[in-house]
Amino acid sequence: MMKEFRKGVRRILEAGKVHIVSHIDADGITAGSIASIFLDRNGIEYDIEFVKKLDEDTVERLRREGHELIWFTDLGSGAADLLTDMPVVITDHHEPARIPPLKIKGRKTELNLVEDFTHLNAHLLGMDGAREISGSGMTYLLATADSSKNRDLSALAIVGALGDMQDNNPEFRLIGKNRDILKDGLDTGKVSVIEDMRAFGREARDIIKFLSFANEPEIPGISGNRHAAIEFLKNLGINMMSGEHYRRWCDLTYDEKKEIIRAIKILIRENGASEEVEKSLIGEVYIINGEEVGSNLHDGKEFATLLNSCGKYGKADIGFNVCRGDRGRYLKEAYEFLKGHRANLVSAMRRLEDKKVMETDVLQYFHAGDDLSEEIVGTVAGMLLSSGSVKKTLPILAFVNTEDGKVKVSTRGTRSMVKKGLNLSKAVSQACREVGGAGGGHDMAAGGTIEHGREDDFIQALSRIIKEQMKED
Repeated sequence: MMKEFRKGVRRILEAGKVHIVSHIDADGITAGSIASIFLDRNGIEYDIEFVKKLDEDTVERLRREGHELIWFTDLGSGAADLLTDMPVVITDHHEPARIPPLKIKGRKTELNLVEDFTHLNAHLLGMDGAREISGSGMTYLLATADSSKNRDLSALAIVGALGDMQDNNPEFRLIGKNRDILKDGLDTGKVSVIEDMRAFGREARDIIKFLSFANEPEIPGISGNRHAAIEFLKNLGINMMSGEHYRRWCDLTYDEKKEIIRAIKILIRENGASEEVEKSLIGEVYIINGEEVGSNLHDGKEFATLLNSCGKYGKADIGFNVCRGDRGRYLKEAYEFLKGHRANLVSAMRRLEDKKVMETDVLQYFHAGDDLSEEIVGTVAGMLLSSGSVKKTLPILAFVNTEDGKVKVSTRGTRSMVKKGLNLSKAVSQACREVGGAGGGHDMAAGGTIEHGREDDFIQALSRIIKEQMKED
């Protein structure tokens, strides 16, 4: 496999200038950052742009611009059939588009042997791109195929994987090739691993928010109830204050954490939840060494959320500069976007209270119209699925109108649904094609774009495909 990555290295090092094109989410931002640092270290000139999607219009624009070499990171595979006539390197983990075999000098050849088209995709190289490696991880493998000195970039690859929720599996830790990247992070001292509660906000949220906002898993009687969280901590004798400020989870002693976890497990058992739910409470937590304790950069998941907040509001370049080491102006701006993002999510959930969630036998869905932005509709759909206000046994589909007059579709599922056969990446991709749109993503989260007025057709197609997936299982 590394032989293929070294081909990519040679292709890039031969270029006088490289144009990087990456996705706007945390995985895309970290992937683009790894690529840029790799090019810096090799003295290669580059520029970079971040895009929400790689559609025909974007591909055609890139073709007209006449770049010497385009390096797609965390995207490209889904549109690979549009790129085969361009000087391209792709490091991606999404399921690739089906490309008919090309004939060169009268014989069929694999696409990644075509001189100007180097397609390094996880699925084509024997890895599970949904669980075992992310786009930033694929980009990292190329960088380390050039030099082991680039192993210090492992922390960024870990953040990217966490941004794509690749630790959200039955083992509740990073697996597959991500495990090898993690070892590089441990060996270089860039990353540390601890066993701890997996709930989001260990460092940035106060202990009350940490517990009352917990949703993976939910804490019976406490999640969604700030007052209950306060009473829970009081009954355990946990001091919530440090001077004039609330303590955070990372401020608690080992014994305090142990007592809280013990009590939460009792609540989970008394609520009749499965053993898997209790097990999901604890897992590996990834610490980015060298970052300030208590900051959003010290915990890998919180770092990823900071980057996502930049990308969702069209400011992926700010997250990019944070990844490259800026701890001044750009980090300050990133925090402002994170603050605004959280406020927007709260506001969005309130606006959805009047929206009726409809159902088919295998799917639940709602249309937000113009009430949500396309940047956050997927996040909101995921929050709704885990909120308890909709069925947790059905995947959720959200529609929202886009600025260009089309409709964005976003879907979210759960681990248990995937175990039963659900693959939203394949389902959304196929359903979008059937109604004249385009889409893709991951097995638990996928999205796309369709023409306005085709929503009912899309619902029928997606429901049929999901039903077939479950039947096959």
